[in-house]
Amino acid sequence: MEEFLEGLRNGTYTLVDLSQFTIRGHVRRQHNSSIVIDLTSYFATTDNILRFVIPPNITSVLANERHSMGYDIEFTRTETSNVKTMIAGGFTITTDYTHNDPNPVQVGQL
Repeated sequence: MEEFLEGLRNGTYTLVDLSQFTIRGHVRRQHNSSIVIDLTSYFATTDNILRFVIPPNITSVLANERHSMGYDIEFTRTETSNVKTMIAGGFTITTDYTHNDPNPVQVGQL
């Protein structure tokens, strides 16, 4: 990361124009399993910055239990069709312990 930041500071690295790429991404339980979330429709590249938010109605259908998934975001250069995975990793869904309880226990009842 420091090398990247140094390249920006000294001018040896220049930002790319995101309008030159098609960007897509997927979330899967395993490498070759079916797509759990297609991230592509949530991408926005306003001001040459890639942003995305997965809406609550999508994440709320994920099982409320501990499990791990993987994701990647790939860029395809429009003029050459060259594809490069730019971001990839994993994340863990954990059981929800903080939620709206219809019968909350009051502090004095503990």
